[in-house]
Amino acid sequence: MLPEVLFGDIERLAEIFSDLIGNAVKYTEQGEVAISIRMLDNDYWQVAVRDTGVGIAPEFLDTIFEPFTQVNGPIITRKQGGVGLGLTITRQLVEMMGGAITVASEVGVGSTFTVTLPVVMRQQEKGK
Repeated sequence: MLPEVLFGDIERLAEIFSDLIGNAVKYTEQGEVAISIRMLDNDYWQVAVRDTGVGIAPEFLDTIFEPFTQVNGPIITRKQGGVGLGLTITRQLVEMMGGAITVASEVGVGSTFTVTLPVVMRQQEKGK
């Protein structure tokens, strides 16, 4: 169960989730985008953004977070736009907050981006 309140950098979190949700919507012409939040353990929480979009081919999964990387092919076209920096910036923001981001994907089935972040409590609550 999630704590009633999670503390963090609201601007960084907003940018992270805006990019992940925006990508999910952009690459899902039919189907759905789902967001789930859960406690991983006492120290970490996770947000997963799952879509039923075009998916990412296995050969691109290792480089998807690299700068200026875009997946182009018969399914993904330039109509989606972008310069290939969104996921790079997202990864940097997640790591700056002490977390990690992963991706699982299958072409034609969709993708799931999972962000794992530390639970941050206000200083006075740490001693309780």
